Amino acid sequence: MSKTITEQGNFMVCGSTGSGKTVFCAQMVQALLSGRRSDSGREGIQKNDNDSGENHDNQG
Repeated sequence: MSKTITEQGNFMVCGSTGSGKTVFCAQMVQALLSGRRSDSGREGIQKNDNDSGENHDNQG
């Protein structure tokens, strides 16, 4: 079983031709991107948690 290293974009992917490397890479990229989105959402929530109380214009 011979394996080749294929360069695709910024990734070096190890595997033989026809072994589904492209699909695997696409799934990894989607997972990384969705992870970044959820992290940035958490950062926003954490910043809001640091504020004391709710600030509304109609409170007096």
